[in-house]
Amino acid sequence: MKGKFVEGEQRSVPANANEKALDVILPSALSDKYDVEKLDTRGLPAEDNGYQITWVNNFKLKLKSGKTKKSTSKIDYEVQFEKPDLGGLQNQRLFIHDGSVHMVDSANWSDLGDGKIAARLKGDDPAMGWGGN
Repeated sequence: MKGKFVEGEQRSVPANANEKALDVILPSALSDKYDVEKLDTRGLPAEDNGYQITWVNNFKLKLKSGKTKKSTSKIDYEVQFEKPDLGGLQNQRLFIHDGSVHMVDSANWSDLGDGKIAARLKGDDPAMGWGGN
């Protein structure tokens, strides 16, 4: 797939050393309920099932003070970032970390062109990573 998954308000997550800045796109129905909080990528696993992972960034969607979730289902949003240069690693895959490492199904990420990636996520606080073997 090529293109975006979600239309809405864009929030930037800054990068620390060895990270990439990323943008979180929240649907308009969620943008007034959530803040985006920067977290650290240090200590995240560098490998999963033979894939060497380069963590792009880490953030948390934080419910704003006085706001409540209307359901227990995970929210649907998009993250965009610059694809890391993995130095020729093959079979590149997108990963998230939400307490454990998960490979993102290829139907849930797309190449936006110009070296940018879009990923559709459902959840509250994943770290994003790109890996290959």
